[in-house]
Amino acid sequence: MRTIKQVGLTAAQFGVLEILYHKGNLRIGEILEGTLSTGGNMTVVIENLEKTGFVVRYPDPQDGRASLIRITEKGFQLVENMFPGHVANIGGIFSVLSTEEKQQLVELLKKLGSSNG
Repeated sequence: MRTIKQVGLTAAQFGVLEILYHKGNLRIGEILEGTLSTGGNMTVVIENLEKTGFVVRYPDPQDGRASLIRITEKGFQLVENMFPGHVANIGGIFSVLSTEEKQQLVELLKKLGSSNG
C-alpha cells in the first residue's frame, strides 16, 4: 500500500490500472471480476481515473450499450514507473513467510478462487 499511496492512488484505483495494464481494454464488469470492488464504487473509481487522465472510456464496438475502459499512456507510464517498487514492497511483506508457508498460501488462495462463494 505504501507505494500506491506515494503516487496518490487508492488501492481500488491501482487495482483498475494494474488489471488494464496487464489485460488490456476491459468492460467494467470484467474489471470488477479482477478486483475487490463493488459496482457502485467502481463507477466512482473509474470516473476519478478519467478525471486524472489515467483511463478513458469509449463505446464497445461489439455492443454499443457497453463501454470499454482503456489505460492511457499517462496511466501506463505511472504503473510502469511504480511497479518495481510495488513488487519489492510486496516481496518485503511476504518475506516473513517460509517457502513452505508461501506454498500453503498459494494453495489456499487457489482453493478460495475456485469456490463459488
